[in-house]
Order: sequence, then structure tokens, then C-alpha cells
Amino acid sequence: MAQTMHQPKPSRRLLAGSILVLLVLGLLPIRMTAWAGWFGDLLGTLVAPVSDPSARIARWIAPASPRSAQPEQVRRLEREKDELERLYRLERDEVARLRALITDLQSGASLYPDAKVRQVVAPVIASSSDRSSTVLRVRAGRSSGVQRGAIATTAGVQLVGRVQDAAERICHVVPITDPGAGSLGGMILLDATSAGPTCLLKPTGTGTLSGPVEDIGGIGPRRAIEPGMRVLLQDSAWPRAAQMLLIGVIEEVEPAPNQPLRIIVTVRPALRLDRVGEVVLRMSPLDAEDRP
Repeated sequence: MAQTMHQPKPSRRLLAGSILVLLVLGLLPIRMTAWAGWFGDLLGTLVAPVSDPSARIARWIAPASPRSAQPEQVRRLEREKDELERLYRLERDEVARLRALITDLQSGASLYPDAKVRQVVAPVIASSSDRSSTVLRVRAGRSSGVQRGAIATTAGVQLVGRVQDAAERICHVVPITDPGAGSLGGMILLDATSAGPTCLLKPTGTGTLSGPVEDIGGIGPRRAIEPGMRVLLQDSAWPRAAQMLLIGVIEEVEPAPNQPLRIIVTVRPALRLDRVGEVVLRMSPLDAEDRP
């Protein structure tokens, strides 16, 4: 009886034998075990008819996309929610843009408080078809009170140019960077409040203006003038509504070719004046006296 209890059970002998066979088969070359694939094919043939219905039932119980199981009304509400969020973001950006425009217009008006300036915001329709010209076509004309010589700005204080001619509903603005715009006088700001020397700037044809700096009081401007300083319009040939508007920022300072003691500054406006999409037309009652 005791001898029977010490004998291993048949299931254990079978398990040990299976493990031993598997180890031997695993060590044999593949060409010697190719016959085992026949059993796999046979098993796949037997199981295939049952696997497809099982897969269909599993997909029905747990679909790949839970959203497809939602009612059409829920999906429609979610689409409307997404669209409302998009419209909200657009309106929020528009409100921020209008607030910035109001601030800029108010700051622009405070630059020259003595002049009663009326301002009209108008879109730019297109640029000139002539590639050598950057004249802007603006959707505002005599019906809006725009006359030849009116001043065009953008962002409140950046000077764009002057109205060349005005029709009933359209006018043409010549940017200060246009090759045919002519020269204009500027005043350099040494800091936020200190006025520096003046300069006479001409368009370079590359979106900038360049010209010599006048020396004031015998003090050489070479030490004081440097890139990053702002240049404001100070030119009696321009209307009062344009005085002290921003021409641009000094980009480069270099000695004059024939006069080493004088310097030439290159000024670049705050943005591409031939690519603006909207301008602010500034008109003053005194513009009629200053109009060329």
C-alpha cells in the first residue's frame, strides 16, 4: 500500500513527458518540424466557422468607437457646441482687436491735441498693379469726407502715407516707403520723452527710408544715435494731423560716405506698409490749408 502512494500520478508523468517533447522539438531544426504546421492548419479550419460569429458578437457588445453608439441628437448637439466654441474664440479675438484699435486711436489723437482730427477706419482693397509702385487702393472716398492730402495711418500712430486722389467711394494712398513718395523730415527720440536731432529721409525702394542726421549744437550725434530709436514725423510740408506720427525705428547707423563726421540712418516702419489690410484716415479742418 505504501509502495503505491510513492508512485507518481499519470497526469504528472504526462505533463513531464509533454514538456520534454516540447523541449526536444524546440531544439530541432525548422525543416524537421515542418510537419507540425499541418495540425495548425487543421485546427484553423475547424475553428474558423466559429470565430467569425464570435467576433461579430464581441464588436456588438464593445464597439471600437463609442461615439457611433450615441444617438444622432447627441452628436448634433456636440457639433453645435464645437461650432459655438469656435465662434466664441473668433468674437473674443475681434473684441481684443477693437479694444487695441480704440487705445491706438486715442493715443494717436493725444499726439497732437490742438488739431481737431476726424478719423475713418477703412479697408485696403488692393495694391497698385504697377510693380514699381506700392500705392494702396482704400475703400473710402469723398462720401466719407476723405479729400486729397488726408493722412493714412495704421495701429493709431504708425504713419502709412498720404491720400493721392479721392473718388466718391475710393481713394489712393501713397505710402511713405513708395519710391515716388518723396522725402520727409523726422525727429529722433533719444528716449521716451527726449527729442533728439532731426533727419531728412528718402525712400530706398526696399521698404525703408534713409537719410542724413542733422547735428544740433555742435554735438556729434554719432554717440547718441543708435539702432532701436524711434523717429517721428516733423515736417512743415505735411498737414498738422500728421505731425509727431511714427515714421519707424532706426535699423542701421553708418557714417556718410563723403562726410565722415555726419551719419546716415536707415529707418524701417513698424510693419510692411504695402501689405496693410486696413488704414485709419486722419482728417483735420486745417488740412485744406496744408493740402498741396
